[in-house]
Order: sequence, then C-alpha cells, then structure tokens
Amino acid sequence: MRISRPLVIEHFGDISITSPVKTLSMASSVKTGGEGYRVSMDELIGIAEKTVIVVPVKDEDLFLFRNTLYAIPEWSPVIVVSASPHNIFEKEVEVAKLVNEQTGKHIILVHQRDPAWSTVLTNTRLSSMLDGNGLVRYGKGEGMLLSILFSKWLGAEYIGFVDSDNYIPGSIHEYAMIYYTGFSYLNHKYSMVRIVWSHKGKLTGAYEYGEETGISDAFIKYFISLFGKTISGDKRVVLRRKGRVSQIVEEVLNYALSVARGIGTDIVKTPNSGEHALSTELALNMEWAGGFSVETYELAFLLSECFIGSRDGSPCGFKEGVKILQVESLNPHIHSEKGDEHLAGMLAESLGAIYYSKLNNQLVSKRIREALKMYADNAEPIKPRTYSLKGVNPVKIIEEYIAQSKLLHQFGSRA
Repeated sequence: MRISRPLVIEHFGDISITSPVKTLSMASSVKTGGEGYRVSMDELIGIAEKTVIVVPVKDEDLFLFRNTLYAIPEWSPVIVVSASPHNIFEKEVEVAKLVNEQTGKHIILVHQRDPAWSTVLTNTRLSSMLDGNGLVRYGKGEGMLLSILFSKWLGAEYIGFVDSDNYIPGSIHEYAMIYYTGFSYLNHKYSMVRIVWSHKGKLTGAYEYGEETGISDAFIKYFISLFGKTISGDKRVVLRRKGRVSQIVEEVLNYALSVARGIGTDIVKTPNSGEHALSTELALNMEWAGGFSVETYELAFLLSECFIGSRDGSPCGFKEGVKILQVESLNPHIHSEKGDEHLAGMLAESLGAIYYSKLNNQLVSKRIREALKMYADNAEPIKPRTYSLKGVNPVKIIEEYIAQSKLLHQFGSRA
C-alpha cells in the first residue's frame, strides 16, 4: 500500500498531529516508482498479524455485520464486542462461525452485558464500568475498553476499530490497510491512526445542507443501484464531505486549540473518527471515556495532558510523545442513518468531552453552548464517564473471564 506524506505536522506540546494524508495506491509495487510512503506486502502482513481489529456491534443488520467480518483482512484476529439483545447475539455468533468456517479467520465474540464481567471487574479500577445491576454499562466506549483488555491478552501490538453499520465492505478493508501502513510510517511506541472519510454518503435531496455534489448521473445511478433504489423526484445519493456532528465538533476542537496556542489551526479533521487505531501501549496508558464521547475524548485527554497540562508544569505521561496520523480514505463511508435524537445526544456527549477537559475556557465554553443551542435544542454538554487502565492486569482479568463466561465464543485460534 502507498500513502502520501503529510504536508503539515503541527505540534501541541508532546502531541504531533499530521494534516490528512491520502491513500495513493491500495496495491503498490517498488517497480512502479512514484511518491509517498510505501509498505511492502511482507511488512504489511507482519504488522497485520500483530493488529487486532475490533468490531463494536449493537443490533445492526446481520447482512452488514457479515460483510464487515468478510472485509477484514485474514491476517488480523477479530474481536466482536456485542451489546445486542441476546436473541440477536446468538445470530451474530452464527454469522461469525460461518465466516470462520469459510475463511479460517480467528474471531472472538464477547457480550458486553455478560454477567461474568461483574465478577472479574468488581474490586478492580474498572468496577465503575458496572451499573446498578452489576452489568457493564451500555456504551460504545465501555465496549471498546473490554476489547483492549482482550487485545492485551492476545499479545497484540496494535488495536484498530471499525464500525459494523457500513454498507461498503471495501471501505472496511481499506481502513485496515491504512492502519497497517500508518503504524509502519509512524514507527512509534505511542501512535494513533485516525481515518478521515473521503465522503459520507446519504440518499437525500441533491443539495441538502447547501452542498453541491458535482457527481455525474451515472455515478449516482450506480450508488442507488447498490440499495435497490430507483431515482425519483429530487432524491439522489449525496456524498457529503463531513457528517453533521463531526463538522461541529471539529470546528469547536480546532477553535479550542487556536485559543490555547494563540495561533489559528484547523489541523484536526477526525474528532469523531469511529474508524481509528492505536498502539496497545498508548491504549493501556491513556484515559478512556464511556458512551459516544469516546473518540473525541481520546484527543481531548491527550491534548489536555500533554499540551495544556505541560504548560502548567504537569509532566506528560508519554515521555516519547504521541504521534497522530490522519489519513483520508479513497472509499466513501455509507452507513445506516440514525435519527436526529441520536445525533443530538452524540453531539452533547462529544462536546462534553471538550467542555469537561483542560481545553475549556470562557471562550470555548461559549462556543460549545452556542453549538448546542443551535443544533441540539439547548442540550447540556454531557460529562463523560472516564476510566483508567493503569494498575489493571488485563491478562488476569481476561483469563478469569474466560473461565467463568458462558457467552464467550472463539472461532479459530492464535497462530
């Protein structure tokens, strides 16, 4: 694979963030020459074998879930963390079993609400993940934390996340290839790769949100044909550059960084990047948030600790610094649409990750409240639930969980 090299790298204390680079070739050869950063197939496979791909899932269409599993390269073990109702979870298990039989992929499925988690997390620093019923809380961030414990147990060096509601399997494959290539490029203990969607697709009015698409009719017909739709009236597939929530959170986070540094920036393009990956060492040594604030909180935490905090004289917990690579994919991202209520809640949680961080001040607070007033019906920024893995023994927790769980399923094995 080949990616372009960043044109800009901005530093915020011990955090470096690249301007988005692009996928130049998904199958590259030394013989072709060309520019950018290229990873040989041997190196790419070597990194892939050390990378766990995590699929959080909650009551998604089984067709999309199946294609997600098919699309993940066979070199990487897969961890599925499900918060689906148990009757749906049983079907997810059947799908994973079939994919394993057909491809030989190593797939682990765990249920987020498995009662066995209660026993192994009680009396640990992660006990706050449990609700009043003694079960792990519903929340994307909580599910991701469980996958990090499993990744460490597997001995993985890297962890990549892909959402399971994606209509384009090719984009999932590309995300994984970007992760492998990005880790090779960064070659750093504390590294993170975050995906910038080239476009986010939606079947809607052609110029909704004031965007002119410039898409040919033939291209539109092709995308509509994927969903069995016919063109009628002014309905067509619009490939937007940004999602609604991402656009707002991106503006606020860059504004917070501009205010803090006194120099304007728009470097951050991935505040809500569900498709992202990081080194296991980074995952184990940073704080995590629950719910939908998790992706924004990752950046807010790191920038608070190693940019704002360092200005106050507090040492950054990552002595070698943290390197963040942003990569724009070739494939568009088309996923199942959620309602306005869901988006309003996601916005309140995402902006809450900034509001309740060291990045906030009077100016930033005003900008956040203006955004919530305009887009989320005066919702309050939601304070994230936060968790730390420091002092936690992931291997011990997972071994105890395996011994007690009746809902754990593993197809295939570690090579």
